[in-house]
Amino acid sequence: MKNISIWLLVLFLFVDVGCTDATLAKVSQALNDTQLAVGGLQSIVIVANKQGTMNDADTQKILSICAKVNSAGIQAVAITRGVSKLAPADRSNISNILTPVVTAVGDSLTSLGITDPKISNDVRAALLAIQTGLTTAQLVLSGGK
Repeated sequence: MKNISIWLLVLFLFVDVGCTDATLAKVSQALNDTQLAVGGLQSIVIVANKQGTMNDADTQKILSICAKVNSAGIQAVAITRGVSKLAPADRSNISNILTPVVTAVGDSLTSLGITDPKISNDVRAALLAIQTGLTTAQLVLSGGK
């Protein structure tokens, strides 16, 4: 729950800059989608762990990924706070922050050891949503639409 609160703060700060730059707005939306998926993933994992359908090691691994995503969001906000247009250096810096997180999320998709099929599918769906949000932000930052 603490991570959800951090993301809500991150989202507020990111959106609150009153951006006029279309890239900044699109990146903000992608990160908003990502934070929603992180919140959902945290809930799934915590409930599954409390119910005994997910072990502590897998729970910790996924919550660690959530923490990395949250950290990247906080770093992105630090770059964009108070700006209304992303400079090329800002785009590059944010993309560089997101790259290792996208990789970590992708790696976790291939190395999950969750045995409960429903929990596994729910976790994979949330991880894919996170990966999609982060990848969308990177695509926008690189000049894609």
